[in-house]
Amino acid sequence: MNAILPLPEDEDPEGLHPAELPADEDDTPPVDPL
Repeated sequence: MNAILPLPEDEDPEGLHPAELPADEDDTPPVDPL
């Protein structure tokens, strides 16, 4: 996991974490209505 985004993680560790959570939620809403 760390090897995937070693640079971005060090630059914005807080930006990647929250970005990964909302990304998953984005896929959930569309699935509910479907």
